[in-house]
Parts: sequence; structure tokens; C-alpha cells
Amino acid sequence: MKKFKAKTGRYPSYAAEGAYAGVYFIAEGFARRDGGGCRQAGAVMEKMKFKLPEDPAGFMSYMRPIDHQVVQMQAIGETVPTRASPRRQ
Repeated sequence: MKKFKAKTGRYPSYAAEGAYAGVYFIAEGFARRDGGGCRQAGAVMEKMKFKLPEDPAGFMSYMRPIDHQVVQMQAIGETVPTRASPRRQ
């Protein structure tokens, strides 16, 4: 987030993390496909685990082979104002 803010002058939206995860996952799947085509990349992605920024220690996101949905950690809690977090602009 610090690098993003330094470049853009603002903090990323919540949708930015989803876009990052999708692009990272696809790029990593193609990088690991060992020279095969799109089907090879899909087969690689079905077995791949990858670390995303919001993944807590000990958890890695992955794609379910049955329906190709990515399983990610979800933040659950109560939203409250705090001075500890940076303010959005």
C-alpha cells in the first residue's frame, strides 16, 4: 500500500486487491506451465497455492479444481473509526 500511495497519491480501493490476486494468479500459472498452452496453464493453476497480501500466517490461497473459484481468506469484524489507520483521500 505504501508503494501504491507513493506512486498515485492515494490508497488502493478494495477492488484493487481482487484485481491484483487475479492477475498474479494467472501470470504465475502461465509462468509455471512448463511450455504448454492454455490447457496446461489451467491444469497447473488447479494445483497451485499462492500467497496473497491478506493471507494470514500459515494460509495460502488456492483455486478449487471443481469450479475454479479462488479460495481466499476473508476479513470478518466490526468497522470502527480509529486514528491508528491511515485516512483515505
